[in-house]
Amino acid sequence: MVTPEDRLWKGGNVTGKAQISNISSFLNQPSCYLCYHVEYDDTMPPKRSREEILRRKREAEKTRMLKIKNDPIKLPEYKEKEKQKYLKKIEKGQRKRINQMTDREKRSTRRKWREYSSTYRQKKVVEHHTENFMRETTPPLSDNEPHRENIPHIAEEEYKRRKEGVGNKGSFETDRLNKRMHTFLN
Repeated sequence: MVTPEDRLWKGGNVTGKAQISNISSFLNQPSCYLCYHVEYDDTMPPKRSREEILRRKREAEKTRMLKIKNDPIKLPEYKEKEKQKYLKKIEKGQRKRINQMTDREKRSTRRKWREYSSTYRQKKVVEHHTENFMRETTPPLSDNEPHRENIPHIAEEEYKRRKEGVGNKGSFETDRLNKRMHTFLN
């Protein structure tokens, strides 16, 4: 049989208060032994890894920011607070404006801006293509409902929207759409 003391030595989860093991022996002998009231808790969850903690933290931050962005009262307050933080950093010298930088700093900063902009644009293109793919390949919700491209006014609106889009002129998608509209309208 495993005693609480054995569990204590084996590294179990120990909770409770220090108690005197035997009051009579405490009174009769000069040395006093204290032991812990041991409760071995098997229901304790295992320790989370660093990645798990960071993932949960990121998710909590995302939900917090979504709440702020969707609240018309909190959003202006948040923006003002961020603006004040930015101005405070400029005052302390932690942040420089572009006109206060040396030529070398300007070049490196602008290079970073170009990289950030290009990654942002690439993400947007991927999102756009994914959205188009989902729109084109998703079947109608019911058998009686026609596909979006078979409804004349929706097909014409999508055609105009795509044709006016930046960077779509001369692309494969625009050519395919032109052919589809030509066959549909004629």
